Amino acid sequence: MKIRTWLMGTYLLVMILPLAAAYGFYLLLTQWDGQQSLVDSFELTSEIQAIEEQLDDPSLYNVQPREDIEDQLGSVSKRDDLQINLYRSDGLYVYRSDDPEHMLMLQDKSQVLKNLYQYDFSYQTVSVKKPVFQNETMRGIYEIQLKRTDWIEGVEDRRMWVLITLGLFFLTLYSFVIWLLHKRFTRPLKQLMTGMEEFASTQKTTMFQRKKQDEIGNLMKHFERMQMDIEDAQEKTKKAQLEKQTMIASLSHDIKTPLTSVRAYAEALTDETSLSKEERQTYGRTLIAKTHYLQGMIEDLTTFAQLQSAGYHFDRSPVDGPEFIEMLFEGYEEPLHQQSIRLHKENQFHGTYCMNDRQMIRVMDNLINNASRYTSPHGTICIGAYDTSTSLPDWIFEDVRENLQSWREGKSMIIVQNEGTTIQTDQLEKIFTPFYQGDPARSKQEDMNSGLGLSIAKMIVERHNGRMSAWSAEGKGTVFTMTFTDRTKGDGKHE
Repeated sequence: MKIRTWLMGTYLLVMILPLAAAYGFYLLLTQWDGQQSLVDSFELTSEIQAIEEQLDDPSLYNVQPREDIEDQLGSVSKRDDLQINLYRSDGLYVYRSDDPEHMLMLQDKSQVLKNLYQYDFSYQTVSVKKPVFQNETMRGIYEIQLKRTDWIEGVEDRRMWVLITLGLFFLTLYSFVIWLLHKRFTRPLKQLMTGMEEFASTQKTTMFQRKKQDEIGNLMKHFERMQMDIEDAQEKTKKAQLEKQTMIASLSHDIKTPLTSVRAYAEALTDETSLSKEERQTYGRTLIAKTHYLQGMIEDLTTFAQLQSAGYHFDRSPVDGPEFIEMLFEGYEEPLHQQSIRLHKENQFHGTYCMNDRQMIRVMDNLINNASRYTSPHGTICIGAYDTSTSLPDWIFEDVRENLQSWREGKSMIIVQNEGTTIQTDQLEKIFTPFYQGDPARSKQEDMNSGLGLSIAKMIVERHNGRMSAWSAEGKGTVFTMTFTDRTKGDGKHE
């Protein structure tokens, strides 16, 4: 339940339940009061009728001393819960039980005669006025006011009972609400704060076992994801730092060796008397080769640094598949022929794709150069491009065909396969790692490179929203594959 819904429900509960309870108590008391009023009416009416027998004496309504009237009334005049007013027929007060001074006052006769024979039940008293006759002549009027002592005591008791009951009800209600607030808010928020403090101090991920389906539960989920994102970022930072250290160490070693050779050959060339013409030409060619090597290493390093930068982007534009692949595969026959390596090409790459031709040429150069280094003389390198409607070619090594088919996932592919020494499984997982040189036994010393070629190729492919992987068949060779998405099937974005 969402917090907003829960709060609205709790608010209505806190507001409506007390009102409903108070109204219920009011109805209960009203019903009880109605029943008690009926009982009081019978009891008090009977008691008043007993008093009226003493007030029906006409002699009480003559002007006389207070003591004489009270002697005639007896114990009735001394009751604290009873007030008696006696009027003469002309409206003169002849006696008031609450007037010790016994002052005679003439009242308006019409007011005195008002509401005769009518029992008036008020909150504290029940009163009645009746005339007294002698020989069909009205001699006076008496008014009796009898306190409802039992009623008042009952009301006071009920009031105290109602207040206590309502107090207990409100205490229980608000205790329940506070418990709900603690369970719903305080406890999960405290868990969240504790997890934050623990993560801030120890950098250890805190996972919350119980997460409710509300805003606080979502906040916990976001915090867990944030911790994992921070850990991933820290791992990437450590990895990047390690790569930088490896890069510096590798560059220091790889540049130092050719620089030493360049210096040695340059110093030798300065001595014109000790070298023959053929030796000078040989040293010159060696210097050129070493400088080309250094230049290639610097270019690889520059490209690698650019591709690693999050702010670096290269443009991709729509290209026609067959024309692009024909251009991409062009120019490798002669260099491979000079190395006694056969080249087999296939182009089944139909459709439109978003590509950067310059970067893809770099990918193919890196893959062909890598394949040529590990292909035996008179061996074959096969390169092919296949769209989603074309099956894998027959020349794919049978040992990797099934894995390659499942990895393809129905996308277009570019394949580079070479015959030669295989790559061990544990090394296949590392060949795309920057500065990885592979097994020295598989490479000739003059073919050693910067170790960035395959890493750069994979990053370029991934920048094209593609994937790159490698398989090796024991005793046969190695297969490098790349997958791309046809622009007509959803890949229409340009970087």
